[in-house]
Amino acid sequence: MARTRPWVVVPALTKIADPDLELSDADWGELRPVEAQLRDEIRGRVLATDEVVAATRRPRNAA
Repeated sequence: MARTRPWVVVPALTKIADPDLELSDADWGELRPVEAQLRDEIRGRVLATDEVVAATRRPRNAA
């Protein structure tokens, strides 16, 4: 199953954890799919089959 990779997550979490950093709309556009994937993995490990992950990722990537 396709999982969020640490080399994607760690920089994203480091960026949003910086209280002095002002995030632009472009930053949020890059971070939202990472956040959504992490949330999906935490909430639905049992339900997150390859097909479900692919189906939820398609519309998020199209936005």
